Amino acid sequence: MTKQNSVILYVGSDNNAQTIQDQTLVDGWMVYHPEDMEDALAMHIFEYPDVVVIEDSSSVEFARDVYGHLTSIHAKNIILFSDRPQTWGAHDMDVRVAHSATDVADIIAEVRLVLCKDSMQLTV
Repeated sequence: MTKQNSVILYVGSDNNAQTIQDQTLVDGWMVYHPEDMEDALAMHIFEYPDVVVIEDSSSVEFARDVYGHLTSIHAKNIILFSDRPQTWGAHDMDVRVAHSATDVADIIAEVRLVLCKDSMQLTV
């Protein structure tokens, strides 16, 4: 079971961010979608997301910078959607790597897995 009012920082395409927000509203998810790197880092500091989703997408030029900054501070619960994670240096133990999602449902499923894992650790 995931906790209520989960906060998701989504660094990816506009369409996916909106669709995720629409499909998870009933679950109480708040999906923050930054317009640039500074917004993403500020959202990470002030909104304290439960999960950070970074999509390897040509439409989001600042995604690699966000990834680099967040992994340098050992941010938790990062999911990187990429078919080429090795080009991102994705070897951090706190980063979950998933193949590029072809469907928003895949993204939502991965986030739910991380939220469930996180909530299980809180109860132990």
